[in-house]
Amino acid sequence: MTTLGQARRCHVLGAGINQNKIWGDTQTLEEFLPTVTPLPPVIAIKVTSPVGSHRRRRYPGDEGYSVAGGSRERLSKVPAKGGGSLPGRSFAMSLADEDGNPVTGSRRQFTYQGSFADLKVNIEALATTDMIIYSPTGHPHLIVAD
Repeated sequence: MTTLGQARRCHVLGAGINQNKIWGDTQTLEEFLPTVTPLPPVIAIKVTSPVGSHRRRRYPGDEGYSVAGGSRERLSKVPAKGGGSLPGRSFAMSLADEDGNPVTGSRRQFTYQGSFADLKVNIEALATTDMIIYSPTGHPHLIVAD
C-alpha cells in the first residue's frame, strides 16, 4: 500500500523556460503519458546547529534570565507535499476515442505548475494515444497522437 506522500509525486515535462511540473499518482499518469518518470522523493535530514548562551525575557522591560548554550536539532529538506494540498492549478485528462469523444470513466485530475500553453505543448510531444486535456476553466483540448 502506498501512502499519499508516495502516491502523489512530482513529474517534470519539458525543459528550460517551457518546463511544467505535474503532481499526481504515477500509475494514473502513466496511463496517459507512459514515458514520464517521477522525480525522486525528498528525504528529510536531521541537522544540528550550535546555539550560544543568551538572555530570555518574559515581557518587555524584563531583566530576563540567562539560558545556557548548546545545540538544537531541526529537520532540513522536509518534503512539503503531504498529499493534503498540492501546488499549482487543476487540470484533467481523458482518453479519446477515434471520433475525438472522451472515453467514459477515463477522466483523471492532476495539478500542474507553469503555463497551461506549455503544458499542452509538452503533453502533445509525449502523447502516445489520443486524449483530451481540460484546462483549469474546463475547456477541452483534443490531443492527437502521432
